[in-house]
Amino acid sequence: MRCWSSDPWLGACRPESKYPQYSSTYSGLSYKLLTIGDGKYYPQQNDFVFVNCVFKDSNGNILEDEALKGLSGFKTFQLKDDVDNCSIEEAISLLNAGDSGNFMIPLNNLIQSASRLLDGKEITVSKVVVQEVKAEVKLIAVYKPKEYEQ
Repeated sequence: MRCWSSDPWLGACRPESKYPQYSSTYSGLSYKLLTIGDGKYYPQQNDFVFVNCVFKDSNGNILEDEALKGLSGFKTFQLKDDVDNCSIEEAISLLNAGDSGNFMIPLNNLIQSASRLLDGKEITVSKVVVQEVKAEVKLIAVYKPKEYEQ
């Protein structure tokens, strides 16, 4: 556990990441911030986000599974669910516009995220045999629902 106070009972503690040079959220999502943008606020539930996502295995190979293509590349999504769930939604919620980062996401959580973000489509992964996926995410823009409608 990493604690932000000398007394672990008084400070906020988070689990240590199992990946070197990564931090971890309370839900267990491992992340590493790569670039800092100039965004003014973090995306929240119901916001629309414009992102660029690449999914890789632990060796750095791009995952070509058909199920992940709906989330890969430049996409716009509405964050519909709570973002504290060790998912791609949580990863995106840690970024401001212009930020980028690497995130280690359990494959099952990524599949559930894909289903939610792609309007409930059932997602089946056929080629991916890894337990965790490295998501390289750049948050390009965040829009409140009214802004997005315009």
